[in-house]
Amino acid sequence: MSKRPHVAMSLAYLLVLCTGFGTGGLWPVYLNQLGATPMEVGIMNAVSGPANLIGTLLAGWLADRFRRRRETFIFACGLFVLTWALMSRATTWQQLTVLNLLAGFCFGMATNMIIIMTGLLSAAARRGGSFGLLTLVSSSSLVVTGLTWGQIADRWGFPTLLLIDALLCAISSGLAFFFVEPPLARPAAGPAVRQPGAGGGLGVGYYSLLIAAVFVSLSEYGGGFGRSVAMSELGFSATAVGLAAAIGGAISLPAPLLLGRLSDRIGRKRLLILGCAIGLAALPAMGFASTVWGFWGASVLLGVMATWQPLLQALVTDMLPRDLVGRGLGMLGGVRSLAILLSSLAVGAAFQGLGIRATFWLLTLAVPVAIGLIARVHEARGLRGDPMFELGSGL
Repeated sequence: MSKRPHVAMSLAYLLVLCTGFGTGGLWPVYLNQLGATPMEVGIMNAVSGPANLIGTLLAGWLADRFRRRRETFIFACGLFVLTWALMSRATTWQQLTVLNLLAGFCFGMATNMIIIMTGLLSAAARRGGSFGLLTLVSSSSLVVTGLTWGQIADRWGFPTLLLIDALLCAISSGLAFFFVEPPLARPAAGPAVRQPGAGGGLGVGYYSLLIAAVFVSLSEYGGGFGRSVAMSELGFSATAVGLAAAIGGAISLPAPLLLGRLSDRIGRKRLLILGCAIGLAALPAMGFASTVWGFWGASVLLGVMATWQPLLQALVTDMLPRDLVGRGLGMLGGVRSLAILLSSLAVGAAFQGLGIRATFWLLTLAVPVAIGLIARVHEARGLRGDPMFELGSGL
């Protein structure tokens, strides 16, 4: 594949993530201005979870069933434009909560379609680096929005910021015309290299990783959302909240790409466990933070912890036959949506009932469970016999 579709996919992914992550991280500040309580902030953020879950699962099913991935992405971005425009006219937290359902659906479908296309277009020997690049783009979106989104909200107001989000989604929809569809795989001669489960199922190993992803996602997303709530409760401005995310993303920016490429050489499971283990330091540090410097340091650790995502995506793609990759990555994306729902509800309630430090300690407890589940999985080897190795585009 030429570089133009690759660049277009990365840029579209960046713009969609900027709208979702940048504005989503500032919801506690905006809803606080509208008079919402921490519990109501948690409810507003949580409602996008089920819709996001539906969007990601539907993206995976459509990717495998109809293979119209580019058109699906355009549809999701077009609907996202309408959603942001309606949000810019909302005046109560209840109205924003209802619209956040639609936003979650669009975000899940659009971002997961990019992830699925990356998995299908990537050579097995370069897959870790490809998913690492997507996570680098994700971290870059935190840097960009952290430096600018909060300042836009403080200077011109949140309605203006939401209209900017609509414009970026419209641009992403246009970039999709430069995408290419992954080629169909032809079965290789001889015995199959991998059989994840009897009868063509996803397999026990896959489901172990899926459950592990639930726990580590709860910790990571809960940590990021908890940071916004904690800083808002401590009186920090939207600019300060966004800057904390930007600092963490900027310093940890190279980690996903470097570890992803390293996993192509030495294997993914050990590095995946290491990425998760960073959360054992990141989450308590976030709970004890009370100054800007404290939140910056904890955000750096949280950014390094995020390297678990590309490593897990690459490991799952290694395990699955090509005709199940869309379904497998779609369900994995759905886990992130479930984590948004559960962590938002849990963090909002825990902040009111237990306080900041106890909340982050609870989030920390999920990390060892995830590590134990990952350790039980057998990592696929001998990918050079896999037909997907030959189909790679060099992403």
